[in-house]
Amino acid sequence: MFKKVLLSLAILVFMIAPASAKMKYWSSGKITITAGTSSTVKSDLGDFRVTGTDGTTLLSYWHEDITVPGTSPTWIKFSSVPTGTMQIGYVYYTNSDATSIANGNNVFIFFDDFSGTFTNWTVVNSNYATITSGELRYTGNDSDWYLRIYSNNAISRPNIIEWKSRNSQSSASADAEGYTTSDSANGYSQGIMVVYGQGSGLEATMRLRLDGTEWTEIDSLDQIISRTQKLILPPSSGYKFYKDNVLYEDDTAWTNPNNANRISFSQYWSSKYSYVDDIRVRKYASSEPTLSLGAEESSSALSGWSYRRPINCTNNSGEILTDYQAILYLRTSSAGITIIQ
Repeated sequence: MFKKVLLSLAILVFMIAPASAKMKYWSSGKITITAGTSSTVKSDLGDFRVTGTDGTTLLSYWHEDITVPGTSPTWIKFSSVPTGTMQIGYVYYTNSDATSIANGNNVFIFFDDFSGTFTNWTVVNSNYATITSGELRYTGNDSDWYLRIYSNNAISRPNIIEWKSRNSQSSASADAEGYTTSDSANGYSQGIMVVYGQGSGLEATMRLRLDGTEWTEIDSLDQIISRTQKLILPPSSGYKFYKDNVLYEDDTAWTNPNNANRISFSQYWSSKYSYVDDIRVRKYASSEPTLSLGAEESSSALSGWSYRRPINCTNNSGEILTDYQAILYLRTSSAGITIIQ
């Protein structure tokens, strides 16, 4: 994965990225760290750590992006999130000898940033799908919508699926991304697919296809611009579809009968390319917990580290959440890479 370093001026952060660069995405629910003037973090966030409430048991985490100075969204896996409001862990920083242990495979139910091989996937035809510069790249054959690639593992309810994508052209990409059966010939028509730029007069649109029978035009867009998608699958039925944190579809009735659909991607045109990255599946909660941070403390509880802050959580879902993934935003300045609010 590429990790882009962007420039900031005071609190205003200017983001500069060419269209061909690897994607950058932001999520809702920002959490910030406020630190003292002497506490700093390494420019690659290599000395960032998270522990449980005992201050020593390390928790798994993954940086969705590293932007120093700027904002770096970071996902943390908590073994248990009780109901109500209470402390659930610590964040540690300031250790010049530390190197990163961030790993998305240890955080999510399913994860792929395409830094390796197709271990997690079934590639229908290797002529149509490759891993290029840390992204999945796929194309078509000008004659059918057969699935080009789909996940080996089925994704059942309740879960949340998120992924990032872009296309090699501004319109007419004929790119289908989503949650379907693993039938390579018919999967495109069996499940939820978001389709970018397909059909006469619809070359620059985003549409939703449900079980091959319902087409809903939901947006117009320049498809070369990077985007993030989120598909929420509640426990029994329905789904919610978001693009760039905007809710486009809220269905309460749809069910996937065998509860065994896969993450899948299709492309029609052979002259077009689509790119996907940072695919992850995380646990569902009816109301997602919110995090806040306590005051900075000087602490040597974790050997080698100098500073920490308690992580507090409010969980209004009405249930204890186990092995749950929550997001934390790290905002850093350029002055010694000090963590700031």
